[in-house]
Amino acid sequence: MDVVQPVSFAVMVSLAALWRSFGVEPDAVVGHSQGEIAAACVAGALSLRDAAKVVCARSSLIAEELAGHGGMASVALPADEVSALLPAAGDVTVAAVNGPASTVVAGEPAALERLLADCAARGARTRHVAVDYASHSPQVERIEARLREVLAEVRPRAADVPMFSTVVADWVAPDDLDAGYWYRNLRHTVRFEEAVRALADQGHLAFIEVSPHPVLVPGIDQTLDGATVVGSLRRDDGGPDRFLLSVAEAQVAGVPVRLSAAFDDDRPAPVDLPTYPFQRQHYWLTAPEHTGDTGRDSAFWTAVDDADPTDPGALAELLGVPAASLAEVLPGLTAWRAAQDAAAAADALRYTVRWRTAQLDDAPLTGTWLVVAPEGLPLAADCAAALTRAGAEARVVGPDEAAAGIGTADAVVSLLGLTPGDAADEPAVPAGLAATLDLVRTVVRSGADTTLWLVTSGAVAATPADRLPRPEQATLWGLGRTLALEHPKLYGGIVDLPDLPEEPDGTLDRLPAVLAGTEDQAALRATGLLVPRLARAPLAGRTPVGPWRPSGTVLVTDGLGPMGLPAARWLAAHGARALVLTTDDPSATAPDDLGVPVTVSTCDPADEKELAALLAAIPADAPLTAVVHAAGTLRSGPVADLDLAQAAATLDAKVRGAATLHRLTGELEAFVLFSSVAATWGGGEQGAFAAANAYLDALAHHRHALGLPATALAWGPWEGVGLGAADAAGEAARREQLRRRGILALSPERALTAMPDAVRHGEPVVTVADVDWTAFAPAFTAARPSPLLSDLPDVRDGVTADAAAEPAADTSSLAARLTALPEAEQHRALTDLVRREAAVVLGHDDPDAMPTGRPFTELGFDSLAAVNLRNRLGAATGVRLSATAVFDHPSPAALADHLLRHLAAPPAAAVGSLDEELDRLAGVLSDVSDEDERRRALARLQGLVGRLATPADGDRASVSEALGTASDEEIFRFIDSELS
Repeated sequence: MDVVQPVSFAVMVSLAALWRSFGVEPDAVVGHSQGEIAAACVAGALSLRDAAKVVCARSSLIAEELAGHGGMASVALPADEVSALLPAAGDVTVAAVNGPASTVVAGEPAALERLLADCAARGARTRHVAVDYASHSPQVERIEARLREVLAEVRPRAADVPMFSTVVADWVAPDDLDAGYWYRNLRHTVRFEEAVRALADQGHLAFIEVSPHPVLVPGIDQTLDGATVVGSLRRDDGGPDRFLLSVAEAQVAGVPVRLSAAFDDDRPAPVDLPTYPFQRQHYWLTAPEHTGDTGRDSAFWTAVDDADPTDPGALAELLGVPAASLAEVLPGLTAWRAAQDAAAAADALRYTVRWRTAQLDDAPLTGTWLVVAPEGLPLAADCAAALTRAGAEARVVGPDEAAAGIGTADAVVSLLGLTPGDAADEPAVPAGLAATLDLVRTVVRSGADTTLWLVTSGAVAATPADRLPRPEQATLWGLGRTLALEHPKLYGGIVDLPDLPEEPDGTLDRLPAVLAGTEDQAALRATGLLVPRLARAPLAGRTPVGPWRPSGTVLVTDGLGPMGLPAARWLAAHGARALVLTTDDPSATAPDDLGVPVTVSTCDPADEKELAALLAAIPADAPLTAVVHAAGTLRSGPVADLDLAQAAATLDAKVRGAATLHRLTGELEAFVLFSSVAATWGGGEQGAFAAANAYLDALAHHRHALGLPATALAWGPWEGVGLGAADAAGEAARREQLRRRGILALSPERALTAMPDAVRHGEPVVTVADVDWTAFAPAFTAARPSPLLSDLPDVRDGVTADAAAEPAADTSSLAARLTALPEAEQHRALTDLVRREAAVVLGHDDPDAMPTGRPFTELGFDSLAAVNLRNRLGAATGVRLSATAVFDHPSPAALADHLLRHLAAPPAAAVGSLDEELDRLAGVLSDVSDEDERRRALARLQGLVGRLATPADGDRASVSEALGTASDEEIFRFIDSELS
């Protein structure tokens, strides 16, 4: 033993380094028994010297004091069943819980044999562990004093990677890894299954076992459905071929690896390509989704469903059992089946955002980059320096200077979201959000051909260590996700930095790689790049962290509203003794059928004094136990038209109300926030609404970091809840459009089944929506891909099928084809294109449903559908259309005319003299009537004039200065007079 454990430790640490050499960096480490020593070393919490000392001292004392006095064995039963069989004398105990049916026991040899015989008699598989001592049992207490003494000089240090302890089943601080911890590591039960479940709940779904043989892989597979679990070596197969096979298994499962590490000098040997063209045929087997029922299962349950509970004779005959005995169990079977069906239906609605590591490629930056920052932000200069080192020409400007430089900038990086405090005129709006909205309006209205990136700090919980002390930073993420839908070409993405350090920590050096990459949502942390992925979040097989049944008094904000009142009914029906419902309607009264005492108050939850008075009035015999924050208003409109007052109207109730409830309510059993899918994946014309709900999601994470309960439920649309349209007809049309796009409205009863489950499982944020991804994803990703959705099986399969079926749009060949056609044919071809794309947007299979002369508004288009059509036509034709193009050219035929003017231009004449070219430019500009096109031309002209201006050319310099301060109309008058 004093040799085996040190050798095993050396293998584990070496394998971890080998995995890292292939680019696999851990987001967290977890260890099993002595594996925790290796985990602490890999995490950096123990030096190699100290870790080796711990393992050698442990193995030496085991050999000296414990060997020969005990034994260990594994039992294929759940831990609670094994515990019930343990002898009362305590000479055998549970040593480790490795999985749902994988338990290790340890103790005195004779008692251990009796237990194993008992287990075998019950049909359970048992297997002796090849040791003659009893780790993780009372026998270890014999060496406590000596172990603490010999390890007294072990000095833990700051870790590079978070470590999840299987001693306490929680994250462990490096300072805790002292001599006492390593004694408890050997004495206490290994809570491995509990640790694996907790890690998975926090988004860690790829596990790599670094050991000579994958003894833990089966237990993880039993514990988790859908996780990636990979070993490293195998018993009797521990060479480089076996390791490379494990690396390949990890890669095909989605773990980013650097395969070049397998070759000398990063130069793999070339191989001949096939002589025939690639056929792009998919040869990998596609695993069908597991439905839980085999054909035999379905036949059995169909028979049960069809059986007559009062006369189960036919079912009894089918099964070959007595009818009398079947009559006793049939109601139970039916009820169990109904419960399983209900649970499966609820699971089908549940999603979560998980963060995973991604590879950073060192692609260079080019062109001019503006870093727009609030005054006095030291980070701005560091950011510009990082961009410059990556190849960009970067400079820092303030928000007032940004407008002058946007026209000539290839990209804009906004640090305005880091502006502290609230907006001066609207305290409901964070100052960073207000400043960013101003910049977005400036960029959009300029028509500049640029890319806009947003930067936040501590806005998202990408790692377990992220505490989100400023949840208002998350409002920028809601806004950004909406910008991606409304302005897919303009918007680059959003990057979250860690909490801003006092000194540069190197994180910004990775920023250029993100800006040059393909991810549009990213978090940079000390461990590398993390990116979000939407994933299903079924509860099947998971254990709640605690019970929750409403009790005492529950406060529901907007408790008489379309979401608050159904929540109040559910709370009253499931145990609440009293309800306090807030409303902004002084004449409102509560329904008489709630069945519990109800207090209706016009208290504004955002008003601290009013809320404090309301809480103080709650009687002591029915204290406040829970809050459901359902207040909120959806006002729709493009982000570029969103002013501060409109943003405040949306944010006030949701953001300020939630913040005030957080400060004043104290200890509660549940703190539920009604959020929206607009925060999860964005919503066209819902910029402020998405921002407000993203704050709620971040607040829930922040409360969890503080040890307080919080559950944010990001709902899909509910039946009976407004979608922001101006009138009832508009609401009906918008709901129908959502249905065609694959978003189905939830009944309140169906939605609210998710609320208690989420609270009981301690989930900070859960998205609850009924989505047909085969319909939703193609429209959602029509104008730009969505990495956020890319890991969902339905989306991934659909993208693969689309890629195989449709070649990429070749806009240059489209223009060439049009030029070769007669004018009438050109118009017909473009009209057909508009009708096809319009049909896709509205969910029609046949373009004939889109008459050429009928107005888009009569065909069912609203502003959101118009943006989608604009984006699809832009991708198909290469023409940059304005956001209002569908309404400016209100029918398929009219929009085709507009496209034709851009695409079917006559062949370019030979280039003439400068004056001739300027004359031609003046003629082109005189035909521009579209306001967005005029602004874009203005921005380009300002940039060209600026480049022509030099210190030696005083006249032109003065023209440049004049143009830089002129209004739009003055610029166009100048063009007409000077260039015609």
